[in-house]
Amino acid sequence: MPSRRMIALRPSWLPGPDVGGWPVRYTPKLPPVVPVKHKRYPWESREKRMTIAAGFRVQDGILLCADTLYTDGNTKQYGDKIFPWAEREATACFALAGSYSNGKMAIDDCRDALSSSVGRLTVSSMIRILRPVLLDVQKKYVHVAPANKRGNAEFNLLIALVTESEDPRLFITMDAAITEVHTFECIGIGHHIGHHVIDPIFEPNLTIDQAVVLALDAVSAAKQMADGVGGKAQLVAIRNKRLSTVFPHDANKAEPLILEYRRYVGRLLQAIADPTMPDDSFTEELRLFAERVTMVRKSWAEEPSWDDLVAWLKTQGQAGPLSTITDQLVPPPSRVLPEGSDES
Repeated sequence: MPSRRMIALRPSWLPGPDVGGWPVRYTPKLPPVVPVKHKRYPWESREKRMTIAAGFRVQDGILLCADTLYTDGNTKQYGDKIFPWAEREATACFALAGSYSNGKMAIDDCRDALSSSVGRLTVSSMIRILRPVLLDVQKKYVHVAPANKRGNAEFNLLIALVTESEDPRLFITMDAAITEVHTFECIGIGHHIGHHVIDPIFEPNLTIDQAVVLALDAVSAAKQMADGVGGKAQLVAIRNKRLSTVFPHDANKAEPLILEYRRYVGRLLQAIADPTMPDDSFTEELRLFAERVTMVRKSWAEEPSWDDLVAWLKTQGQAGPLSTITDQLVPPPSRVLPEGSDES
């Protein structure tokens, strides 16, 4: 008589029990197979694959930068993702990533709450005002969304705060939590790209002027490698406790120069790592690298949009009262994006 193992391994094409003493095919009783449901992480959601916003806390103040593309996956529109507020010798500036409808509603509620507050504003008191506002929006409009639609409703903010008597401080929101940022932070689908670009170069003693280059480099890289990032870069700075205007920078001509520079760096790295390259050849590679990046620098300096940006940087932080500032780049998207696809 065949063993149990032989019965289990009997080929299905063999005849029945009369041939060689084989019994009828043995089929073990196993529990039904249930498909495994893998968790959908935020970066797997099409609706979340949009936006990069970066905030820098540097030696002479704070810089916020964001792209300006809104898309539902089919159509593209361009609008603000940075929203300033300034009243009563206090300033707040918000950069948005995620659901435009929920995020903009939260920002509007935050600005209204700050405007209607009573008494002298400090950075700490502004945080205490903002926390319950964000929690209310999260509870009513984000937490109630079905699990498979939650990513469409979520949003994150970068918030810069300053008063006449305090230095500027930078914060990031995660759900309703508000956490202080002491160096730099990125939000949106491009956040990991931004960290990859900025991390090796960032130092706390950088200036706003130097941070602008890092910000534009991060936005350029995110445009190249992430869906849903595009349009002009939007910049706003707080220097000498003064909030700048929101500056729209068209980096379309500078971005190819950034990519060209990266290629030259890659070639030089290959030469550095080549043990067979003679020293004379490596010296020649260094000379060519210097020549190439000098040409990139010259082309960059000749770019008119860069001249406009430099002029804008020179006007930041000039003496003058803090005043109420309304949204300054372009109106929000001209129509409401389809439900479930309104991410920025």
